[in-house]
Amino acid sequence: NLESQADVISNHFSEGGDTERTIMYSIMAGDRNRAIHAYQQATNNYKRALDLIELEEGKEREKASILEKLAACYNLAGQPQDSARHYQQALNLNEKLHDFKACARISVDLSYALFRAKPTGIQDGISILRRALKYVEADPESYEAAALYSSLAHWLSDNYDEAKTWVDKGLEAGQKSGNLAVVVETLTTKASFLVESGRIDECLLLLE
Repeated sequence: NLESQADVISNHFSEGGDTERTIMYSIMAGDRNRAIHAYQQATNNYKRALDLIELEEGKEREKASILEKLAACYNLAGQPQDSARHYQQALNLNEKLHDFKACARISVDLSYALFRAKPTGIQDGISILRRALKYVEADPESYEAAALYSSLAHWLSDNYDEAKTWVDKGLEAGQKSGNLAVVVETLTTKASFLVESGRIDECLLLLE
């Protein structure tokens, strides 16, 4: 199919000087290579697309999208510092574009990359998530807000009272927005809180 040939096609258009289609097929090749765990090749694909798109004006949204893809690929490849750097660049661009849903989503991914990137990563990640709350003020029950609340609950698990607040907010937002992954995460976290406090019967009821 077309995706499996995207590397070859992007090279063909690159040699022919067709920038737009080189970018398009480089991104397609990157997505394909990332899906099959060929992370080095995928990062090369995304970097080629990024280098080309940086030469064009008015392509900030497309650039932000590629930066996010590149950051995710670096994360999967076990390169959290590169991942965090590219997530931060994508976040900065989306702030300028006023795409606050993207900002909230990227902040969650950035927090996890920071956790893996350096010893102070947990506190840095929590700071990122707290700052990101401004992105969901206009839509506090959105899909992205649910993920943000759930991540705060995860990183603040040592602070029971605050973590429980974020668990409850994440569960409610997850149910209303259809973010089923967050619903599962928050229910699991809530169950662990009940177990730790000795309320086993309530935990079993919650998980039924």
